[in-house]
Amino acid sequence: MPGTKRTASGATPAKKTLSRTPTAKEAASRATNAEKAASCETRTTQSPCCSGAGSEFLAGDATRSPCCPGVPSESLVTDAVRELVALGAAFAANCEMCFKHHYNEARKLGVSKDDMRKAIEIAYQVKETPNMEMAELVERYLYSEQKATP
Repeated sequence: MPGTKRTASGATPAKKTLSRTPTAKEAASRATNAEKAASCETRTTQSPCCSGAGSEFLAGDATRSPCCPGVPSESLVTDAVRELVALGAAFAANCEMCFKHHYNEARKLGVSKDDMRKAIEIAYQVKETPNMEMAELVERYLYSEQKATP
C-alpha cells in the first residue's frame, strides 16, 4: 500500500500490542474452553445476518461458550432460544432471508411453531410500540384541537 512504512527487509512492521502473562486461572479457563470447543458440535451453516455488524462484540471473550460465541458458558440461552431471538430480530428487521434461515435452524433444533409464533408476537410488540407512540404524537400535534406540548 502506498504510504505504508516498511522495514529494511521490505516487510510491514508488526503492530505493537500490550500483553501480559495470563493468570493461572485465566490460563486454565482458556484451556478448558479450548477443550470444550474441540469436543463441541459446531454449527455448519450461518446466515449472513449473523456475521455482520456486532459480531466483533460477540467474539474473543474467554468466558463465552465455544458453541455459541455470544452466550456466557453458564447461561440459560440455548441454541433453540438463540434461534427464537434471531427469528424475532429477523422479523423486526424485515429480513426475509434471515427469517427463513432462522426458521429452518429452529426447526432443526426441534423448536415448535407455537414457540416461534410467541417469539414473533413479542418482536411485533417491540417493533410496533414506537410506531404507535409516533402515531399518537402526530395525532396530538397535527390533528388535535388542543395545543400540543413537546
